[in-house]
Amino acid sequence: MNNNARYSKAQWRILKELAAEVYQIELDMELDKLLAQFQSWKSGQIDSWDLEEAIHKFHQGPSRKLYSTHNNVDADIIIAWALKRGIIPSEKIPPDLLEKIMDIMAIYG
Repeated sequence: MNNNARYSKAQWRILKELAAEVYQIELDMELDKLLAQFQSWKSGQIDSWDLEEAIHKFHQGPSRKLYSTHNNVDADIIIAWALKRGIIPSEKIPPDLLEKIMDIMAIYG
């Protein structure tokens, strides 16, 4: 179904805002992991080469995957996945919009 027909402009705007919030949350979680590598480097547990490798892996892995997902997947799908994984609470979503998102969650299991 065409998303323009499924959602009002206001609902689509809410979905996009929530999807941006999910992106931020997911990116923050991945950056926390990278921060741990920086802290290990600063404390002498790993050397600069290990840190460089961690940065490279972050860029090629989680960073790239998040960018690709959030730029190639519709906001309603992102919100459905985020709800399922507990990234955002259902209370953040207006009831009429949540009903439509729950339909998506049912389709994708």
